[in-house]
Amino acid sequence: MANTKALVQQVTLRVTETDIDQIERVSANLPLKRSAIIRAALRLGMRQLEADPTLLLQANAQPLIETPASPWKTF
Repeated sequence: MANTKALVQQVTLRVTETDIDQIERVSANLPLKRSAIIRAALRLGMRQLEADPTLLLQANAQPLIETPASPWKTF
């Protein structure tokens, strides 16, 4: 039986210094690797967005714009 919780995919994203500072603050108080904390935050945030997609507006999310030269860029 396949382990559906196995970490087989990788996501790369750009973040701000403020995001890194926040990750560091949270990580400093927990006995977990930063990657585990970031994964948990992603899962928690995705659950909230599924429940209320309008939260994206509060987060100042930028729309994806597809261009021929660079598909799916944010602006």
